[in-house]
Parts: sequence; C-alpha cells; structure tokens
Amino acid sequence: KLLTVIRLYQARQGLGRAEVMRRANYVQVMLNAWAGHIKLLVLILQKFIVWWQKVLANSMDAEEAILCAACGKTVSGAYVKVGGVGYHKECFVCNMCKKDIVGKFFNVNQLPHCEDCVKKLEAAKAKCAACEKPISGQYIKALGKDWHYDCFKCTKCGKGLSGQIMTL
Repeated sequence: KLLTVIRLYQARQGLGRAEVMRRANYVQVMLNAWAGHIKLLVLILQKFIVWWQKVLANSMDAEEAILCAACGKTVSGAYVKVGGVGYHKECFVCNMCKKDIVGKFFNVNQLPHCEDCVKKLEAAKAKCAACEKPISGQYIKALGKDWHYDCFKCTKCGKGLSGQIMTL
C-alpha cells in the first residue's frame, strides 16, 4: 500500500523515485524527532503527577508545598529557609565549595556561600588604590588603577576629583 502512495505522489509531482524517497526519509526523520519531544513531555507530566499526588497525600495545598531550591524535590519535615527559599538540610551547601554550611552563611546572588568562599570572592574583587577596600558598583579607572569615587582626590589639596575634567 505504501508503494502505491509513493507512486501516486511521484506521478502527481513529476518527481523521480530518488527525490520521492529523499522526501519520505525527511518526513520519517521529522516524525522521529517529534516522537522524542512527545516522550519527554509525557515524562515531565508523569513527574508532575507524582509530585501533585504527594502534595495531596500530605493534605497540603500546592501553594504550601515547599520545593528544595537545590534538588527540586518536595521538602518535608525539618528544613532550612533562606530568603523565602527552602532547602533540605543535606542540600544546604556552599554554592562554590559544596561543603555543608554550618552556622554563618552568606547570600551571594540568591545562592548560599560559606564564610571562607565569601572571603575568596572579596579578595578577587578590584581594590581601591587609595583605601584598599573592595570596589563594587561604579568606580573610576585612572592612572592604571581603580578608585572609589570618594577616594579619587588631588594628592596636594585633598579635593575630590571625580566628575571633573583633568589633564595629566
């Protein structure tokens, strides 16, 4: 039956057998690709259904269910909450070194960091040539160095130079 369809298509389009087969192969490849996408969507939907059933089994509303920011699984029992986001205790680790965070931690770009890693981040930042403190935000680049706006001053009179035109 397929050969009959191919011959009819070939006759109507005025194409050779090789071109008809090339087009048929292309259609088959596209169908296979879509089948892969559909399988992925079905898998995602199945995972969502399992999650939703767990939510309903725990007699919670979907809004009350807390998903771990690290692993994405539902959090139950004791957990860590940081900046409105929940973590399993075992998932609450430093974003850089992946060590457990015990005690003091820092929220850098909405991600937890340990004190040692934050010190490393601070050391890597540009430092002001005058006060040697880390620079964040806007700054002045002059004389091959980086300066806070307030620290960029005349060495003779001490007046601030930021925002002024100078000739060196």
